Amino acid sequence: MGKLSEYIQEQAKKKGKTPESWLQGVLENFSKCTLATHVGKFSNPDSRVIIYDESETQADGLVTTASCSHEVDMIYSSAAYMAAAKLLLQPLEDGKSCLEHLQSGGSDVYEEFKSLGVEPERLHTALSGIQKASPGATDGNLRQVYFPVGKNQYHLLTVLPASSLLETMSSIVREMNHCWFETNNKKGDIYGEPSSHLGNLTMIGFGGTKPQNISTLNANSGGKAFLLYSMPPIISQHHIRLPKRDFFREGIPYAVSLDIIRKLHKLFKMDRNNIKIREKIRYCLEEAADYCIETASFMQMEPEGWSSDEKYSHLLPAQKIWLDGSFAEERKNSEWSREIGKQFGRWIIYRYAGMEGPDKVSLGDQEMNRFSEIMEDSLRKEANMTL
Repeated sequence: MGKLSEYIQEQAKKKGKTPESWLQGVLENFSKCTLATHVGKFSNPDSRVIIYDESETQADGLVTTASCSHEVDMIYSSAAYMAAAKLLLQPLEDGKSCLEHLQSGGSDVYEEFKSLGVEPERLHTALSGIQKASPGATDGNLRQVYFPVGKNQYHLLTVLPASSLLETMSSIVREMNHCWFETNNKKGDIYGEPSSHLGNLTMIGFGGTKPQNISTLNANSGGKAFLLYSMPPIISQHHIRLPKRDFFREGIPYAVSLDIIRKLHKLFKMDRNNIKIREKIRYCLEEAADYCIETASFMQMEPEGWSSDEKYSHLLPAQKIWLDGSFAEERKNSEWSREIGKQFGRWIIYRYAGMEGPDKVSLGDQEMNRFSEIMEDSLRKEANMTL
């Protein structure tokens, strides 16, 4: 039994009908459905604009409907016809909707309908009754922009995003949040793995208590969508604090080193000791090394010779070579990078012992050498990239 047949049987059971009788009733309502890709109500609830765009996706450098993929939505004059719209947009095994399969003549889908007493001719007749939203005049309820097309000429354009973009973004946000939860769940299979998290999200609702009155995609998502944080950035004057004695202790913020140590401690304390855990530890250390190298790159942009000032006389020699652009010749020798690697390893162990205290895992020369090698590798990669 295919996914489509399972869906039909499930819906029929909810209505207390046989799959055959439920499907016959739904087919009669195909003509009450209208295909759409852009629904004005998502921008303004009083808007009547509905568009069905069939153009193929083309990358032309402009942010338009034609430059991004968008799925088909469906509207209806009454919620009583929602079952027909949901059936048509029901995703099947390959991710494509039932409607897409029917339009492409997919034999498997036609066979599933036939097994429920619907002959291809009857299905073709029902499909031909589905309407397509044709673009009409713009709506004063929607925001408009003047777009120049020539000297003293312009087009008045209505900014109207495809309704499926809202559902796509909401789906991505939910997947990211789920992944974030699982990587922080000690009982999960992916605990400790890197993940991303979106903060400061705002949830917006469409259609109130009746999301089905907007469109099918809106009904499927319960009328809920997310708005990303869009406040202007807080721009402050960039200030580089040059280290006087030790780059790692003075140049890396405490909050950053705390985050690094907490991630490592979580991995060190795991009972499992396998290649997967060791790879996670290496990835965490590589991130720490990359952050240090990125911070150092800002210091390298300072005027050459800054480290010769008296106040930097106690800065470690290898770090002067690394951070001061006047030592370009000395950097060709790899000895300084080995020393930076050792300093990185000592800094990690020092920070780890200080932050975790009695709860720390004992780290020795073997770990020290491994940490140093990771920093040396990162410095080597960075040098190769700048050649």
